[in-house]
Amino acid sequence: MTASHALRRYQSTDDTKPSWALVTGATNGMGYEWASQLAALGFNVLIHGRDQAKLDKVKADLTGASASSSRPIEVRTLVADAGSVPPQLGQIAEAIDDPSLSLRVVVNNIGITNQDYPLLEEVSDEDACAMVALNTMFPTLVAKRALPKMKAAGGPALLINVASLGAWAPSPYLSVYSGTKAYNLHFSRSLYNEQHSSPSPSQVDVVCMVPGTVISGMNDGPPTSMMPTSHDWVKSAIASLAPGWMSSRPGPVIVPWGAHARGLKFLNAMPMGLGDRITRNFVVKERNKKRASGA
Repeated sequence: MTASHALRRYQSTDDTKPSWALVTGATNGMGYEWASQLAALGFNVLIHGRDQAKLDKVKADLTGASASSSRPIEVRTLVADAGSVPPQLGQIAEAIDDPSLSLRVVVNNIGITNQDYPLLEEVSDEDACAMVALNTMFPTLVAKRALPKMKAAGGPALLINVASLGAWAPSPYLSVYSGTKAYNLHFSRSLYNEQHSSPSPSQVDVVCMVPGTVISGMNDGPPTSMMPTSHDWVKSAIASLAPGWMSSRPGPVIVPWGAHARGLKFLNAMPMGLGDRITRNFVVKERNKKRASGA
């Protein structure tokens, strides 16, 4: 692959060791788009999910799209139940440990939320634990397993942890979800600092990628300026990783969608109490709308 693009620096120059990317939660929404767009850039892709039939469908899509290229990509499916307590990496661990695989990009994309905006006391113990496990424990274990392999890859590598604007705007009826997204943010920033703290700084770039509302498995359309499609959001996320004029390495936290970035700046500029009031009003309105529609 010789074409220049935002992630070119993470691709191996050794044709005998092609670069691989791992995407968790890759069977729909943003995860599907991460896998599809990374494959289009020439990365071989490890796609994770818990349903083999859905993974096979995604694999067929990705390999079919690259079949006519000069270098068709390879896709491997990985099954693991991210919401088990404790989470099990399953086939992900086997793939990461494969000595023949040059792992250059990991996208900790997987995440779930409460679709019906329940009170905390309405959430079952099992569902609360599964959300914490899937949103926080699972990406932690993936990063822990992948980082040594990425450091040993012999060149720049990229670890993306997907958080949410909910990390700054704790939402009523989404208390567990908001808490896990705050964890994603601080976990990722800590890892970023960790990579820069040793006497010989790591070549692994750690980025917390922050979406607002995106049309995906969690949210329905139609698309608006504040709610882009998964395709458009991931495209902007990848573009945001391009080297800048002062540094080839991305910063620790990126809000790639312009309207989301402006919303976050507005939220951070106001007093906490006012921000909380705006968040409450927005989420209560969305909850009432969803419950009135019977969704």
